[in-house]
Amino acid sequence: MTMARLNGLLSPASAQKVFYPGDRAPGPGFDPSTLPLEIRDARTLQAGAASEATCFRDHGFVLLRQRSVARDAEIDSAEIEALVRNRLFPGRRLEIAQWLKPVCRGGEEDAVYADWVHQDFGLSADDFARNLAGIVTPEAAGAWQARYACDDVAGCVAISFWGTVGMQGPLRHMPLALCDPGSVEMADVIAAAPASDGGSYHIALRFNDGQRWYHYPEMRGDELLAFKLFECSKDDPAPARLRSVFHAAFDDPATPPDAERRRSGEHRLAVMLLAD
Repeated sequence: MTMARLNGLLSPASAQKVFYPGDRAPGPGFDPSTLPLEIRDARTLQAGAASEATCFRDHGFVLLRQRSVARDAEIDSAEIEALVRNRLFPGRRLEIAQWLKPVCRGGEEDAVYADWVHQDFGLSADDFARNLAGIVTPEAAGAWQARYACDDVAGCVAISFWGTVGMQGPLRHMPLALCDPGSVEMADVIAAAPASDGGSYHIALRFNDGQRWYHYPEMRGDELLAFKLFECSKDDPAPARLRSVFHAAFDDPATPPDAERRRSGEHRLAVMLLAD
């Protein structure tokens, strides 16, 4: 268990509309005095799950071991597709599409990013299409909408595969905190104005004592974290519960001063869940 502050987590009294800090500077409504929160050991949580697939289903995130790709290389698309089909959704009919561009970060200037609490794509299919248009292209959003409207599609999940890149040892500097979506009250999910570049509308989170935050201590180069950036279902178009994972990089007080600086990257994709 770790006690740490999370940038950008809203105070319980925050208004219904806030500004997303696309330039990493807190905007109106963001509380800079958030008290340290308990961030639990996700390895212990996952050890109690029946399988990787059930951990991903129930908590929105899972650590995948035995990563085959070299730690100094970009994440391989074929490897990712195998992980999705065989370990996240075994036996499920699905279609994998690269609607989202992979985000490969590993340079010194990119060592730390996403160091505020956020979720990238909203709650509904319309939210996802709007953000896809801003982050990728309007054409990509239109193609996604057309495929999602087909009768054989039951829902969609956008997934981030996140891991270290080119690090010599385990990750101790600025690890990633993940909020279990089952612990989030929908009343605490707040709409946000677009990023400073106008590219997308994120959603923000208001603090609640019931929220459960986790992180995987000392991630290694042969481990890959999968977490849900977004999920929607045609059976639940206006979701009554959160399905995706709020996340933020955080400064762990236990990090030694000489810790290796974080270098990380992610591969993002969308999975169409097909009707049985």
